Amino acid sequence: MKQHQRLTFLFLVALVKLSFGQNDVGQAIINDSGIQALTYNPSRIVGSNLRADINLFSMRVLSVSDYFGANASDIISSDVEFDFEEDSEKFPSNQNTSSKKIKPFRIGIKIGVPTIATINAEYVTPLLDDRVAFTVDYMSLSPTIEEVEIGYNNFEIGSNIYINNTGQGFYGGLSYFSFSGEGTFLDTEFDDGSVGDGKGDIKFNTINLKLGLKFGRTFYTRIEVGYGFGDIPEFIEVTSADGTSNTFEEIPAIPGISSSGLFTANIGFGVQF
Repeated sequence: MKQHQRLTFLFLVALVKLSFGQNDVGQAIINDSGIQALTYNPSRIVGSNLRADINLFSMRVLSVSDYFGANASDIISSDVEFDFEEDSEKFPSNQNTSSKKIKPFRIGIKIGVPTIATINAEYVTPLLDDRVAFTVDYMSLSPTIEEVEIGYNNFEIGSNIYINNTGQGFYGGLSYFSFSGEGTFLDTEFDDGSVGDGKGDIKFNTINLKLGLKFGRTFYTRIEVGYGFGDIPEFIEVTSADGTSNTFEEIPAIPGISSSGLFTANIGFGVQF
């Protein structure tokens, strides 16, 4: 009789312990379930006091490549012969989703020096895991600087390389910049002593290096600073309206442009999709 009572008592103790064992391994999703429960449903765990989890024994065999994956348990438990073509998981799969959700097309405007205002377009390519973007800038303005009317076009094409693969954050840029303008000089004294209006062409090209920061989702903001290396002339030839007289004048003091190089700084706004 006593032997029977002992067996009953041990059975009840084991049953209670087994029920709490579900908490220990995380099968029951409560605050006391431990680290394992976090992997099942993190949102259900408010504040677990457990900081470590001891797993006495576990084993999992998985074969994965860039093209397919197969779990050993699927192969062993299969009722029929396992077929890699039909039963393995294919990669990439249409069911696979990405949390990045990059919006690769960006169109906006930049305001700064020396270009004053430009229209900017950018496209993030899949290169280097969505880090490389191609960018184009264009501007056409006719400001008056130091009593010189300048009509000029700026064209810039290059690439931005983002540190993160989300198309956001810090990036470095390399671009080709072309400046082409025509200045109208008023009341200019020519070399032959005559005075009148004259025109002169201002043209140069630079290779620009930039550092930038972009943030925002549908509507974004970007900040850029950089420097352009190239042969920028100090003087331009000015020819009279009738083409009979000429002289040389200093290039007007366009902000950011000097004979030593091209300083660029701008802030941009736009939309991406």
